Amino acid sequence: MSDDVGQRVATLYGGDLRSVIYLNENGRDVLFLRDDVEGSTERLSDAFETLMMDLLSLPADEDSYGHGPLHCVTRRFENVVELHFPLCETEGVALALDGDSASAYEPTLPKLRALLEELV
Repeated sequence: MSDDVGQRVATLYGGDLRSVIYLNENGRDVLFLRDDVEGSTERLSDAFETLMMDLLSLPADEDSYGHGPLHCVTRRFENVVELHFPLCETEGVALALDGDSASAYEPTLPKLRALLEELV
């Protein structure tokens, strides 16, 4: 996945976007990291590990509930909302948004999911 994806998502979410991270079986790439966001290796590793767990649980989640395909896993923290998009069992994208603005973006999630699927 190219850095262009990070820029396209940044255009969609504006200044509230903190980061865009892509993960697949070959590794991980930071596609976008806002200048004021700490990008330490330890913090990013935690985000990658969490996204990997979401990817591994994707088939079980989809089969267990019978609600259809899983589009996004949302993790809300005090100041940040993380959106994890498992695209298949070995690929996913994680976005972080400023927490106070994230609820305004929930209606755009289907559009974002379609954009990510188109680019993979």
